[in-house]
Amino acid sequence: MFSGAIFVCITLNTICMATTWYGEPSEYKTVMEWLENLFAAIYNLEAILLISVYRQKYFLDSWRIFDFTIVLSAVLGWLSAYLFQVHVGLLSTVLRSFRILRVLKMIK
Repeated sequence: MFSGAIFVCITLNTICMATTWYGEPSEYKTVMEWLENLFAAIYNLEAILLISVYRQKYFLDSWRIFDFTIVLSAVLGWLSAYLFQVHVGLLSTVLRSFRILRVLKMIK
């Protein structure tokens, strides 16, 4: 059941990222940013739960390392934007695009 919920989250997150465009209305951008933060929180919770279950074995699986890297990059992007008021611009777009690669995990 847990993996099914993550599958739905990854799919919805991918759809949300695919529906953004340059010059989108500010209200739409606000909603997408809120959803992005929600998905990031879900992925953080997933990582915390899996690390608490698998402990050191969590980092022996290459897909989990990939997921953890994406989660960590989201946390760093969030910290730089909201805590330090430093917006990384294009770098955040590149890091966000790696989240789309999570779809490959579902194909595995």
